[in-house]
Amino acid sequence: MEKTDNFHDKSYKKLFSHPRMVEDLIKVFVRKDFVKDIDFNSLTELKQSYISDGYEEKEVDLIYKIKHKNGIAYFYILLEFQSTVDKYISLRMLTYILLFYQDLIKQSKSGKLPPVFPIMLYSGNEKWTAPDNLQELIDIPYKSMKTFIPSFKYFKIIENEFSIKSLKKLKKLE
Repeated sequence: MEKTDNFHDKSYKKLFSHPRMVEDLIKVFVRKDFVKDIDFNSLTELKQSYISDGYEEKEVDLIYKIKHKNGIAYFYILLEFQSTVDKYISLRMLTYILLFYQDLIKQSKSGKLPPVFPIMLYSGNEKWTAPDNLQELIDIPYKSMKTFIPSFKYFKIIENEFSIKSLKKLKKLE
C-alpha cells in the first residue's frame, strides 16, 4: 500500500507541477471570489521542504506563489495530495503553513504575512471522513475556551464525490 501511495503522490506532484494543471484545478473546483483576480501567468512553484526549529524536515506536496491581477499582492497555494484518509490532515497542513511562515520570516522581516490557500486533493476510494477544521480534533471542555483554540480549515476536493457527468458539467462552467 505504501508503494502505491508513493507512486500516487509522485504522479500528482508531476501532474500539478505544470502551471496549467494548477490553473485548471482552481478555476474548475474552487468557487471563491478571489479566483477571478488571480494572475495565473505569475504562478511560481516554490521549494517544498521546510526545517522546523527542532531540525525536523517537513515536505509539502506543492506550494505556489501567485499574484493578484492588480499586481500588488501575493498569496500562496498549498496543494496536498491524499490517497488515504488521514484523520489529522488539518493539523499536518497547518504545520506546513506555519513552517512556511517561519521560513518567510527568516527571509524577510517586513510587514504582514501573506495568505495561504490550502487545497487537499483526495483520490482514494474510501469515503473521506477526516474533519476539515482543526477544532473538530480538539476536545474543548468549556465553551469559553473555544476562542483560544486554533481554527484552521482547508479546502477539500474529493474526487470520489464527483460523477463523470458532474465533472463534465463543471468543465463547461469554466
